Amino acid sequence: MVVPLIDRFRADPRTPLLLVSGTALFALALNLYGLLIGITIVISHLLYLPIILASFYYPRRGVWFAMGISAIYFTMIAATRSGYPEDLVSAAARCGMFIVIAFVVSYLSLRLKENEQRVVLAKEEWERTFDAVPDLIALIDLNHKIIRVNRTMAEKLCLRPEQAVGLHCYEVIHCTDAPPDICPHLKLIRDGNEHTSEVHEDRLGGDFLVSVSPLRDADGIMIGSVHVARDITERRVLEQEMASHNRELLSVNEALEQVNKKLNILSSVTRHDILNKITALLVYLELSQELTKDPFLLEYIHKEIDTIRSIERQIDFTRYYQDIGVRSPEWHDVSSIIRSVAAQLPLEAVNLQVHLDGISVFSDPLIEKVFYNLMENSVRHGEQVTAISFSLQKSADALTIVYEDNGIGIPPENKEKIFIRGFGKHTGLGLFLIREILSITGITIAETGEYGKGARFEINVPKDRFRQSVPSTDGQ
Repeated sequence: MVVPLIDRFRADPRTPLLLVSGTALFALALNLYGLLIGITIVISHLLYLPIILASFYYPRRGVWFAMGISAIYFTMIAATRSGYPEDLVSAAARCGMFIVIAFVVSYLSLRLKENEQRVVLAKEEWERTFDAVPDLIALIDLNHKIIRVNRTMAEKLCLRPEQAVGLHCYEVIHCTDAPPDICPHLKLIRDGNEHTSEVHEDRLGGDFLVSVSPLRDADGIMIGSVHVARDITERRVLEQEMASHNRELLSVNEALEQVNKKLNILSSVTRHDILNKITALLVYLELSQELTKDPFLLEYIHKEIDTIRSIERQIDFTRYYQDIGVRSPEWHDVSSIIRSVAAQLPLEAVNLQVHLDGISVFSDPLIEKVFYNLMENSVRHGEQVTAISFSLQKSADALTIVYEDNGIGIPPENKEKIFIRGFGKHTGLGLFLIREILSITGITIAETGEYGKGARFEINVPKDRFRQSVPSTDGQ
């Protein structure tokens, strides 16, 4: 073939040099002989051969070589045919043609070399990329024979890349005499479509995600497939560990649910029994109160009754506290909850304003106790509260629900103490309970009002714990 022959000539730098110089000396000698015997035209065409060869193999020197050949040839014409001007003109024209031919061939040779270099660079880059890919890649023909593998695939097969060429893929990969039914390459041959599957392969030492895509020639005819296998062994082990961990967590959660259920039942039964005993004790104290007229004894009985009623309220309060965190948090429409719990309180003389339409928060289902206790505290401790309002403030990172009343407010030294369990009047647990309920989903509460002008509580909701379906109506 012509191209391999040219490549062999180029491979040895001495061959083109000998070829060019040999043909040049032969053509010049033959021309000199022809001129001496009177032949001036035909033999000169032999000079095209060394000029073309020189321009092809040494394109940057081809024109200079042609000029040198032309000078020698014209000198021979001038020396042998000086008495024939027409021969000198003809020789000069031929010399010009020599130079033009050299220029054209040199230009084409340079372009050819540039294209060859680009092809070589592209081939080298493709081979580097092909071998650098960590996945196992093989080109397989329609007879299940390996056309080419990358370095990763060859290393897995304990072969050199060139040793794998021509082997049947099922022999070297699966160690079988025929392709298995799960072979994606076999499926591709049957229907011509891409296929992907997860397989475990002992020969390659792990689990792999295998995909095959049709390999086509320049005419679009399928000649095989591109077989890519990605090692997913670590991922599979991690998935198994995660599944095992999830099963353990599920088992733990189920156990915790059972424990919580039993504790709640125990707490409910115990509370019920204690309240029954307290009720009986109150009955006896009230009977004792009717049976005596001694003022000192009556005073003690009154204090005992007040103490027992306080104990009764605290025990009754635990019924709400035991349910905190038992049920999963949910989305709650704030405005609806507020209006619902407000109907349970004596707010006939209170102007209630709620500007939270469309606001929902993700919180514990006991959030209704938050708003109930806030309004109950205002009525119980605010000293003639006539106005209560709910509004909101928004920032880039959070939403703040603002609760305000026009009561007496909270003294500065008590703004944080009111959230401590047991602080204050009544049970001392209302605001403590509020903070506990809100904290389950990362919501915080703080008292920011000015003493003497009313209470003000700011409920700060993180950005991922609220959503707004319609614009608010509070002017924010």
